[in-house]
Formats: sequence, C-alpha cells, structure tokens
Amino acid sequence: MIKFSKYTKIFLLIGFIFILSFGGYFLALPREGVYDFRAKYDTNLLYEVIEQDWDFLVLQAPEGYYKNYVDFFVKNKGTIRNPNTWGKNTIKVYYHKGEPAGFVSYYKKNTYVGDILFLSVKKSMRGKGIGRKLLLYSINKLFKDGCIKIDLVTLVDNKPARHLYESIGFEVGGIEDSGIIRYRKMKK
Repeated sequence: MIKFSKYTKIFLLIGFIFILSFGGYFLALPREGVYDFRAKYDTNLLYEVIEQDWDFLVLQAPEGYYKNYVDFFVKNKGTIRNPNTWGKNTIKVYYHKGEPAGFVSYYKKNTYVGDILFLSVKKSMRGKGIGRKLLLYSINKLFKDGCIKIDLVTLVDNKPARHLYESIGFEVGGIEDSGIIRYRKMKK
C-alpha cells in the first residue's frame, strides 16, 4: 500500500475538489447545437450580432443604442417598442465547437400565430448552416406548440435572409413602402 504524507494528501484532496468544481463546468459547456440562452454566458453574443446587424435587426432605432436594446431585451424577454412581446420571447443560442455562434428569438403572438423576432449569426460563423438550423428549430418548436402560422420580417435589401426564408418555404405576405418585407409560413 502506498503511503502519502499529510501534505500530499491535502494537495490531492484540493486537486480532487478543484476537478469536481471546475471540471464539471467545462464538461457542461455546450459543444454543438441549439441551447437555451444563458444571460451570464450569451449576452456578449447578442451585443456582437445586434451591433453588426443593427440596420437589419432593429428597424428605425437610433445608431449606437444596441447595448441598451440588448439589456432591455434580455431582462424583459421582449422588445422596447412592443410591450406585447414582454415576457413571451424564447431565446435560443447555437453553439459551434463550444463557441456561441448565433441566436434566434421567437414567441407566440396568440394561440395559433408565432413570430420569429430575431435571427442572426456572427459574421465569422456564416456559411456553416447555423442560421438555417436556428430557423428550423424555432419553426418546429412553434408548430409543435400549436401555431399554424409563423410570421417574420426583414428588409427588402437583406438578400441572404430572404433567400434563407424562401428556401425553407416562407412566402411573401407583403412589402411596405418603408422597405420591410413580411413573410409567413403555414403549417402543412
């Protein structure tokens, strides 16, 4: 039997406690896929992608206002301009190789209509199908929760988003003079 000195035992005990404490943290980190939004870990992702896509994501809002907007959105689970969304939004984050890469936000407007409010992916992570995975996740979840119609909007100039939405089966519901295009998808 191996005999350890008192100091070696203490050192081994401290190491074991460290591994249990922090090793579990590293094992619990998301690796790949869609996860619930965790404010402590994922808010910086929202800051980054909302700032980079400010013109497309937050229509008609003052430039440089993104941090206040994100803080309000995270705290209230809804947008500043639409109190009907407060407390209703679900935020999901896609992790790619352990790193938050994009997010989607959606909610039920009423019993049968869902709305995808935000969808954005870091510029460095685009072209990997992450936006498509987030969009399909939110569509499936809203349909599973009883929606028969899903709405979303973007700008007419946002051609990559329009291509994605149309490739998944969203149809144009209308185009406004302001350059906003409304999409809808019906459950089949």
